[in-house]
Amino acid sequence: MAFGTASSAICEAAVTIDRRQLIVCAGLIAVLILSAVLRLSDNQPGLSLPGSTLATPLYIGGTLAAAILLIRQGVDFQRMGFGPRLRWRHLFLGLLGIVVLQIGAELLDPIWSHIFGAPRGLQRFAKIEGSMPTYIGLLAFSWTFAAFGEEIAFRIVLLAGLTSALGGRKTARVIAVIFQAILFGLVHLYQGPTGVCAATVNGLIYGVLTIAGRGAIWPAAIAHGGANTIGLTMLYLGM
Repeated sequence: MAFGTASSAICEAAVTIDRRQLIVCAGLIAVLILSAVLRLSDNQPGLSLPGSTLATPLYIGGTLAAAILLIRQGVDFQRMGFGPRLRWRHLFLGLLGIVVLQIGAELLDPIWSHIFGAPRGLQRFAKIEGSMPTYIGLLAFSWTFAAFGEEIAFRIVLLAGLTSALGGRKTARVIAVIFQAILFGLVHLYQGPTGVCAATVNGLIYGVLTIAGRGAIWPAAIAHGGANTIGLTMLYLGM
């Protein structure tokens, strides 16, 4: 009985839930999933849903609303995101992240493709090969909406929000990193199951980079943008 009571006390101390913050995070999660479904319908000719063009505005609006509500509920974003100035260690972590992402893709993508019988679905990038205007446009989109937009939503607002909602301790941080990575994978449903698995692994890497960068957005954003640039360049060259 004493052992059970002690265990319960330890678990309660490790994860103390703030219900208001958790509700805001749940709302953001719902918005991100809805945005993913709408994006999927926009990339699947046989699947048509009303409002598919609202995926990006919904994504941005939901992230901003969640950030405002979490700040009002006491989540400290001042020392996170763009708050910390870009430093050499952020650049180092970002470059290290690019290397890890590339190695991970080389090792794991063939495994996912074998398991699911298909490679990552990249049909939305089909027009990039040999087209410099498309290549430049996608690079600009990648470094804005993807490299920084997705990092703000997942690795700043959601990661910080979940960590705070679950008590802010190490256990809460681990849970938050894993959960945001899984959600990040699901948001890439339009790339098929192989893409979902690959994006989940990438989400874990971005989460660890954010923790290693003490909450700064720079390491994960640099790694995200750099890895996407390599991928888009290979598609442009037909590789």
